[in-house]
Amino acid sequence: LNCASSTVAIGNLESWRSWMRLPHTVSRRSCVAVTPCFFTTACVEHKGLRDDCAELQVLRSFRDNFVCNLPDGKELLAAYYQTAPRVLREIRCCSIAEQNSVYDVIYRTVQRAVDLIRNEKMHEAYSLYRALFEELRCKYDVAA
Repeated sequence: LNCASSTVAIGNLESWRSWMRLPHTVSRRSCVAVTPCFFTTACVEHKGLRDDCAELQVLRSFRDNFVCNLPDGKELLAAYYQTAPRVLREIRCCSIAEQNSVYDVIYRTVQRAVDLIRNEKMHEAYSLYRALFEELRCKYDVAA
């Protein structure tokens, strides 16, 4: 999730792009995250959906029109974009079976959040997102 008006998020995206130019390996295999967003990764890379799929369009609108307008929304999004690439890198260092399991959980969360958003339950969708974000940060020991 990104907030176009958040210079912190843009700065973090630039850091991520710099990080991507460096080689990163663990146990003789690459652990590079292709996208800085685990929602996009779960939808596009894992499920084979398009980057402009309905799920991601709903989430992007939710990000831009709801999350960015919350009192702590921009800070949360900046923290997400600072943390998500590191979480993705950790996921990619796991076995394929574990990667698939994690991406399945993320995708199911995306589906549930989209359903909530479509039913105008924005705060519930936001709580679901926050819970997943915190769970993944803790699971992979990645500080915000």
